[in-house]
Formats: sequence, C-alpha cells, structure tokens
Amino acid sequence: MGKREATMKTIMTGIWVLLAAGTCSCSSGGNVDIGDDHSASLGASLTDYAGSWEGYAEAYTFVDGTDRVRLNLDSVGSGSLELGNDAPALPAPDPESGPPGWPLMGNTPISPGLLVGYAFAISGGTIESKRIKLTTQTPAEYQQWCGLQTPVLDSSNSAGPAYWCVGGSGYHSDGTNCYLISNSGGPDVQQPCAKLSCIQLCSCTATSCTFNESRPLDLDAALESDGDKLVGTLVLNGERVTVRLEKL
Repeated sequence: MGKREATMKTIMTGIWVLLAAGTCSCSSGGNVDIGDDHSASLGASLTDYAGSWEGYAEAYTFVDGTDRVRLNLDSVGSGSLELGNDAPALPAPDPESGPPGWPLMGNTPISPGLLVGYAFAISGGTIESKRIKLTTQTPAEYQQWCGLQTPVLDSSNSAGPAYWCVGGSGYHSDGTNCYLISNSGGPDVQQPCAKLSCIQLCSCTATSCTFNESRPLDLDAALESDGDKLVGTLVLNGERVTVRLEKL
C-alpha cells in the first residue's frame, strides 16, 4: 500500500469513528426537545380563556347602534359579559317603582329585553370538547328590587299558606292610578302602578321575595390561532349571533 493510500484510509477511518461517536451520543443522551404540546391541549382548561377580550357581534347591531362585545374571565370561568358601549349604572332599586332600568309604558314597567352596556355577571364556566360554555346571571339589581318587597300572607288562599309582594285579591287601574282590591270587602287601596309589577315578577315566601324572571345570555366559544382569538355563538333571547373576540 502506498503512502497516499494509507493516509486516505486513516482519514476515512477517523470519519467513521466520529460518526459512530455522534450516533452513540444521540442515542445515549436525554430526550430530544421537539417542542411542547401546548397547542394540542389549547382550550382544554378554563385557564386558557382567562383574561380580557374585546370584539364584535358579526352582522348584528345592538339597540345602541354598536356591535361591541367585551368579556372578562378569571382562571375558574367567572367574570362578566358586556354588550354595546358603556352605559350609566342602573338606578338604586326602589320598591315603590318597577325594576331598575325598566322603562314605563303608560304606568306599566316594560322589560328592556337586553341591558346594553351592563356588565352581566358570569360564574361556573365549563369546558366541553375544548369549547367554553358560559351563562350570565340575572342582574343583581333585579334581585335586590324583589328583595326589598315585603311578603304578605294571602289570607284568602284556602289551599295553604301563600305569600305575595302586596296584599289584596287583585288590582285594577282607572288608566291613571292603580288600586288593590280588598280581601275584606272594604275600599280598594291605591298603590303605585309600577310597584304592582312585582306580582308577576317576584316570588315570595314568608320571609323574602326573589326575582323569578330569568333571561340569561349563553355563550359557546372556542380558541383559535395561538389562543389570542375567541370565536363562538352568543344566544340572545333565542337568536344565535356569531361573536369574534381578541385578547387584550
């Protein structure tokens, strides 16, 4: 074997030794880092949705002329949902008038249907198939309004104890004023017409009255992209509206 051939053989032998050493190093070392699998599990935990979100209702306009949607959530799925632009706070509950924020039609309080600019409370969000499901609570001011009513025993009910937010066996209106019909056959008693809406809106026991009309807002949404976008369906009084939100 010539000198040149011997040199080339030595070089090739060295290369194979280095390659073998490198192979052994890879196989005997620790796990190879190929990235985490967070994207695969994104949306499976309530913590993935925590934060402040803002966006819009697609092809839908609220009564204030906007399509703005805001959502705030903590790590356990509690927070608030607000539709439309900011609005003045609801007035303090007054037991002699209708529920806070209900406009009058004549002398009768009418439900606004949807309180725009109100931060509806949310608690107990759940996850199903990497989608978050949220339901708003009845405005606290409505519950407070019924809570201010005084339960009155219905003495004419022979089936058992029954309580109402006002006494009497019914009421009537002359177009301007409202009157409770006396149970005893005495004169009817004038009452604020707006207050009498509690008969339909509040349920009473011997100790308290609670608001019994519930119109929750339901949101079902999933994360997109890297977790900074949230797209879902908002149910408003039975109507389904697509909402698109981004994390702030």
